[in-house]
Amino acid sequence: MSWMSHRKPLPIPPRRGVSVLITCGLITCGLISLLAGCQAEYDPPSLIKAVRVIGVRAEPPWIGAEPTVITPKAVGAPAGAQLCWSWELCPFTWTDDGNFRCFDPLLRVDLGHEAVANVSNLHVFQSLIHIDEVFAKNGLDLSDLGQGEPGETDPNACKQAPEVEVSILFKVVDTSQTGGSCPTDGAGDVEAFCADRDHCVRGFKKLHWINQPDDQAYLVHANPNLDGVTMGGVEWPQALTPTVADGSKWPIEPAWPAESIETVEPKPCTVTKAKPESLLFSWFSTAGDFDAQRSFDEFPDNTFLPQVRGSASSQEVSVWVVARDGRNGTAWLERQLTVTKGTVAAGNPLCAMDPSLAGCP
Repeated sequence: MSWMSHRKPLPIPPRRGVSVLITCGLITCGLISLLAGCQAEYDPPSLIKAVRVIGVRAEPPWIGAEPTVITPKAVGAPAGAQLCWSWELCPFTWTDDGNFRCFDPLLRVDLGHEAVANVSNLHVFQSLIHIDEVFAKNGLDLSDLGQGEPGETDPNACKQAPEVEVSILFKVVDTSQTGGSCPTDGAGDVEAFCADRDHCVRGFKKLHWINQPDDQAYLVHANPNLDGVTMGGVEWPQALTPTVADGSKWPIEPAWPAESIETVEPKPCTVTKAKPESLLFSWFSTAGDFDAQRSFDEFPDNTFLPQVRGSASSQEVSVWVVARDGRNGTAWLERQLTVTKGTVAAGNPLCAMDPSLAGCP
């Protein structure tokens, strides 16, 4: 029996390393509280201070016979920095000492060094050529893979095509960490540890492999899209950079076309039912904070809390919102604004710039 006829995930070695939680002892905390309190102040997760990849969009958001284009959104690089990219495909991954790695080097497929990557059935097949050797080398038995999770499959229905989700691993680093030039060993470089995480990021994008389109049509879907965003209830075009006061509060809310929330079709031969997608919104900025780090399509609104970092009187700030549909679909948009410690005129600054905007009185 071929390994592809099974449904249970591939067994992986246990994680190595120990996670340690350090807490403030009662006596120590009491002494510290007399001076400065026991709680430390941390930057919010939404704050961009170093190189980060806030989203990776695949078009289409699955792997098939035609090429899928993988586009990352990297932010926070120093002005003028040159970014180097490395990509690889691996069908099975695991964490080793806190590092996300391909399960076995034989499974790696080099996807190149461009800012975008292309992947198709061909790359998956190139990886799986070695699957029997990998299983044998690691002492794995195909019979361990099973036929699915209990309660998911209707035993009286037809056999379901195997569902395989592979990982697209990436690494991005600026040339200040590579001696001024970009590496050329794609798969090997992706696996290399990032010594300076302010200038280097490793990550991955999961994608379903649709090898049997007739049986796996339920996996075919589109990325979500974002129509725009409002600030204070007013349309916020990308071309406008409003000025807001440091320490103020501004309601912001993303907008999306109705078709961005698709119906998730039930898997064939199972007892699952059709249901709508749910969009998750993640928020980021180069200064300031948000009332919530995430919001959802049912309650998408948020509040941006602008702030000027340091002693400057004003600062140009970037704001991003990233939408995810829970099925590897991704979209994002970016807006710019100026945050000032000076006096700002009353009213919505967007309306002062263009009174014809939707939402202006």
